[in-house]
Amino acid sequence: MTTSQLTTEQQKTIDTEISPIIREARSLIVKSSDDREYAVGFVKKLKHLRERIEERFHPTSNKQQIYKTYQAAVDTEHAFYDDIDTAGKVTKTLVSKFNLEESLKAQREAAAAEAKRLEAERKEREKLEAQAKKAEEKGKTEKAEVLREQAETVQVAPVFTPSRETKKLVWKARVTNMMQLCKAIGEGQVPYSVLEVRQSALNDFAKGHNGKSPVPGLTFHQEVSTRI
Repeated sequence: MTTSQLTTEQQKTIDTEISPIIREARSLIVKSSDDREYAVGFVKKLKHLRERIEERFHPTSNKQQIYKTYQAAVDTEHAFYDDIDTAGKVTKTLVSKFNLEESLKAQREAAAAEAKRLEAERKEREKLEAQAKKAEEKGKTEKAEVLREQAETVQVAPVFTPSRETKKLVWKARVTNMMQLCKAIGEGQVPYSVLEVRQSALNDFAKGHNGKSPVPGLTFHQEVSTRI
């Protein structure tokens, strides 16, 4: 709900009861036991304020009810569309598999055609070189030089044309061994951006480790778990 959607009564409650609370919280200073005691009481005051607001305007219960309605709509959507979407995915997988096979086949054909072209160039160079040698043996040095120049610039035009329309092949990767991947990252073969560090997992590790020994790349610190 945006500010413009609030009722007059709701906006008045925010202005007179909630906004002052925020200002007071930001002005608090906790440097003594008395300050701490006051802050603890202030937190309890906030809890009571939430309870009063919930009883009066029901913001959380309204949200929960809306969520239940939303979840029911989602379940209905799944009932209608899950099988349709699955059928689509199965079909797309078959098409993708066919496209991949066709693209790989075209790639192999192109490689074979290129190898054949290079071989034709090699044979043509050998032929010209042989002719140049014979011309040289007969004293025809100028002709031999021309033939050798032709041999150096021999080019056979590519003749491969795909017999069918194929999709562009795109390279992708999947993890097969996390330890080896981490080693490759450490050696600079793979960028650090391929990994994502989860803070929650780091915190769980720290709890079990207790900072008892150094770990390369990590620093351990303690924080007070504050519950009032």
